[in-house]
Parts: sequence; C-alpha cells; structure tokens
Amino acid sequence: LNVVLLSSVPNTFEEAKLALSKLRKEPDNDIKLKIYALFKQATEGNCTKQRPGRLDFINFAKWQAWSDLGKMTTKVASESYIKLIKQLLESESPSSAASDHAPTSEIDRQVDDTGVMRLTLNRPSKKNAITWTVSSGQKFHSTISDCVWRRNSCFEKKTLGAGDFFCSGNDLSNFAAATKPGADMQKLADTGKQVMQKFVASFIDFPKPLVGLINGPAVGIAVTTLPLYDCVLASDTATFHVPLTALGMTPEGCASYTFPRTMGTMRVSLCQLANFSCRVKGWQRVEIHFSNILFSPKDEE
Repeated sequence: LNVVLLSSVPNTFEEAKLALSKLRKEPDNDIKLKIYALFKQATEGNCTKQRPGRLDFINFAKWQAWSDLGKMTTKVASESYIKLIKQLLESESPSSAASDHAPTSEIDRQVDDTGVMRLTLNRPSKKNAITWTVSSGQKFHSTISDCVWRRNSCFEKKTLGAGDFFCSGNDLSNFAAATKPGADMQKLADTGKQVMQKFVASFIDFPKPLVGLINGPAVGIAVTTLPLYDCVLASDTATFHVPLTALGMTPEGCASYTFPRTMGTMRVSLCQLANFSCRVKGWQRVEIHFSNILFSPKDEE
C-alpha cells in the first residue's frame, strides 16, 4: 500500500485528475468546492458564467467558489490543484488510514453520574454540518427521546461540537437531489419541511434544562435555534453568523419569533439592514442576549 500511494502521487495536472478518482474517502463539501473551482480556473480561466439563482444551492456554491478565485492565472490554479490532490492522497496514507476505519457517529452521546447527558456533533472534518440524517430525527430527535424522555435519571442535556467549530449549519449535500434532472421539487420541499419541523421540535418539546456549549463558530440554523435553549455558554472563539439574505432564505428555527424577543426589535432591524450577514462575537453575544456566559476553550469541561 505504501508503494502504491507513493507511486501514484501526481506530478502533472492530468495525473492529478486521475488520482482524484482513487481517493478512498469522499472529501468534505469545502474541499469539493475548492477542487471544482481550481479545476475550472485551470481549464477555463476566470469565471464568466452567469450567477445562478440563490435557491439553486449547489450550483450557486460552485459559482461562488470559482468566482472567489478572481484573476488567478491558469498556471497557478493548475499548480494549486495538483498540490491539493497530493495533500488529499497523503491524508490517506497508512499511518492515517487506521483512524479512518475507527467506528464513528455523527452524534456522540454521554451521560455522566450526575444525570447530565452531553451530545456532541461529531463531524469535525465537515465543521459539524447538519445532514438530514442527523436532523430528521433518526439521530438527533431519537437520541434525545431514548436518553432523556425514557430515562428520568437524566435531568439536563448539553450540546456542543467536536473540533474547532460548533456547527456550520446545513450540509450542502442535503440539497444535492434538487439539482438532479427530473427532481420532484414539491416532494423535496415537503420532505425538507418535515425534517426541519421535527428537528426544531426537538428543542421546543425538550422537557428538561437544555444547555448549549458553543465552542466555536456557529452558522445558520445552529444560530437561529439558540434562543430555544434554556442557557447558552459561548467560548471566546465563538462567532454567530446568519447569512439568510445572502442565501435568499427566510429565518428558520422560529427565529422570526424568537429573535425580536431575545435581542429586541431594534437590534433585529439592524441585522436586517446588514442583510442578516453580520458576525457576532465577543461580548456582543452577551449584550444581545445570545449567550449567558463567556468561557475560554480551556475551561470547556
């Protein structure tokens, strides 16, 4: 295996294209977009395509990634593409492969002796992005039900994220089916509605104290659901970002109801003027009542 990996390290653009198909592990969405953008820049030059509609999530993300490369030369893009593929191959070396096959779960669950259950979003390579598998109730909702509603010994639940991110919001792969030819948009919309309703209901219907440990950046629905917690503790490295207008989305997670009651109508109006794209950090989180306490990452436990 060592010999195969070493001999397959790409040195040219064409070799890198072939090597990409040999990866054992599918790259996360950010890397996929970077690969796509560098490939397009290397083969076609600057992005001159018309911007897709913001509701066309996948194609818009691709367009944005390519456009962000600006006037990068095809030579630099080609070299960056080769370098990125090399890094991906090296990450699958025998020394790191052992950890790839270790059993993992998208949500880790622990209940301590005091009756506190801790749920950890465990997709650090994807910045703990939420898949419909997690939010549909197969994981998140049923975990709460099994461990708290049916176990009276559990009196409190804490939620946090693995790695340096709390949660980067919805995983783009949730919307991949919508880009396929002949996709039933009405059916997909109905499915998405049911998924989100059950996910948000997990917070609303939770019968015990619910604490959020925001250990890093939070994006999208990871922010809009924060007012549904009983208590929010935020790390001094955490930021809150809700790019609703930028994505052409309406507030989810009951935010149209909870934000004015949490922050006040004046601050919500300011957020609207800022296109819901401002990043809140530091003591601002306490001032706008988004968190109760600030803590240092070293004090997380």
